[in-house]
Amino acid sequence: MSIGQKGRKFSEEHKQKISNSNKGRVFSEETKNKIGNSNKGKIRSEETKNNIRNAAHRKLTSEDVIQIRYKYRIAKIKQKDLAEEYFVSVSTIKDVVGFKRAYKLM
Repeated sequence: MSIGQKGRKFSEEHKQKISNSNKGRVFSEETKNKIGNSNKGKIRSEETKNNIRNAAHRKLTSEDVIQIRYKYRIAKIKQKDLAEEYFVSVSTIKDVVGFKRAYKLM
């Protein structure tokens, strides 16, 4: 973002246009690595961690994550079945049970 645009308020219509233009955007492996490396080792406050845990776009609540981990480890329910039960992808279930991405904070 240029210095001239910093702090500018965009209309909802403009925000939607920006969002639509970025949907389906594919990043190169180099870019993915740069993004990943820039986030590694960041020190986050408890408030920020709570915001990540309780994000509005999240499909799974903290309680769902606990239940999924329990069902997978103790009840031995398959990841595919859990994905269907919670209406998420199998890769999301893999992230939950493997403590990956945002789910590792829960």
